Amino acid sequence: MDRLIKINGKNYKAAEFDLNLLCDFEDVGISLENIDAKMFNVIRQYVASSMGVNAKIAGQEITNHVANGGSLEDISDVMTAAMGDSGFFRTTQTDEKKTTTSRTGKKKSESEDVTS
Repeated sequence: MDRLIKINGKNYKAAEFDLNLLCDFEDVGISLENIDAKMFNVIRQYVASSMGVNAKIAGQEITNHVANGGSLEDISDVMTAAMGDSGFFRTTQTDEKKTTTSRTGKKKSESEDVTS
């Protein structure tokens, strides 16, 4: 499903959460482990990817959007829906949780238990 982000009266096709987008995030220091802690950076990079511009230009557009009565929530709602639509992103999130769990030494899941 094609979603649109409306910024400053213009519609942009919302970027798909795929490997390329996650690599774009990593290029600017956003990983799956810190995605919640860097929400402004995530939104800015998501808009940049959707608009096909660099992060600085996207930041200026977002600033103008908010100054003229728009909200970050409008953008984050589209982004959240795109995350939910992405089988790749959901699978990656699950894999990241398994990796994090294995690093902490806690049991990953019942299906991964080994019995002797």
